[in-house]
Amino acid sequence: MKYEIVLTDTAREHYRGLDARRRPSIKKGLKEHLSFSCSQAWSLGASTNGITSS
Repeated sequence: MKYEIVLTDTAREHYRGLDARRRPSIKKGLKEHLSFSCSQAWSLGASTNGITSS
């Protein structure tokens, strides 16, 4: 099974990281973006369900 990730222009600009040679690395930036999005989703879900995260 093959997966394809499509980034919007905003994601490319705001979530692009740099690799060890200071070159743009979308993979690193995407990882940071996804972990941020997941933590935001957890916070939103936790607040609506009455669950608190520490």
